[in-house]
Amino acid sequence: FDEPTAAVACVLGYIWACGSIKTKHRHVLRLSCPRDELAGLKHIKSLLGSKHLIQTYENRNVLEICNSRLVESLIRQFGHPPGRKSDGEPPELSDGLVPAFAQGH
Repeated sequence: FDEPTAAVACVLGYIWACGSIKTKHRHVLRLSCPRDELAGLKHIKSLLGSKHLIQTYENRNVLEICNSRLVESLIRQFGHPPGRKSDGEPPELSDGLVPAFAQGH
């Protein structure tokens, strides 16, 4: 998340729609989607260069990436995604990156 690019904006869109972060004890980026939307999660996993396994549950898929540098960079550059620590304001992006954010979202 150090350099804002179209790929970063796409990942941010997905995180803002389907993600959360944990910072207590470990730094974890958690992405979750309905079971029938696996292709989108695999695409984001690929953009992140993750080798983590996607866990499949009854009605959803979950990808948890435990990576302090990744999570700290996300928070530092763009703030917290929607959740208990954030009101859900989208990250500030240049006009040229907004379409990629919307694609990920």
